[in-house]
Amino acid sequence: MKNAWIQSQRTQYPIELMCRILEVSRSGFFGWRQRQADRWPDADAQVREDLRQVHRHSRRLYGRRRLVHALRARGHCINPKRVRPLMREEGLQGVRKGRFVPRTTDSQHSRAIASNVLARRFDVDAGVAGWVSDITYVPTREGWLYLAVIIVLHSRQILGYSLAEHMPDELVLNALRNACHVQLPAANTLFHSDRGSTPARISALPLARCRCCPA
Repeated sequence: MKNAWIQSQRTQYPIELMCRILEVSRSGFFGWRQRQADRWPDADAQVREDLRQVHRHSRRLYGRRRLVHALRARGHCINPKRVRPLMREEGLQGVRKGRFVPRTTDSQHSRAIASNVLARRFDVDAGVAGWVSDITYVPTREGWLYLAVIIVLHSRQILGYSLAEHMPDELVLNALRNACHVQLPAANTLFHSDRGSTPARISALPLARCRCCPA
């Protein structure tokens, strides 16, 4: 009776725990289960074998969803709800990967950082002729797109932008070039960006000294 109850609850609780609570030896339970298997062959024996093989060939990375696809590719007509208890019984578990989040700032870089000339004077009434930029990322069906934008401080007008599948050094520079083609900066205009590795070389400096803009 105890062995039968443990067998019925094996997908809900660890077998070792139930054996200890019910004072049933682990070897005795598995011996009883083997005798039951000899009397009534396991209908899922082939599914279990293929499940173990697929999981092993995936270097134990596959979770339930991929295991279901792999089993169906081998000709098994199986419901995903059936795979979950089989995985528990066989002690199989996939590796969960952390969600990828693009990084637009690397504060630990070793590149030279320009002085913060703008000094957080971002208000429209501050009287500073400045352009500011930042980098963000946009999810698409084909992956992430990195976007650099140049904005005029006093009008909040977007002067230029640049898109790339990766975050190269040229991302901010291309956006700045595009902005300069739309509007030539005044001699006292400051350009300010964050201090990550990509824009560090041109962060917060007078645009008159920037080689990106036409003379």
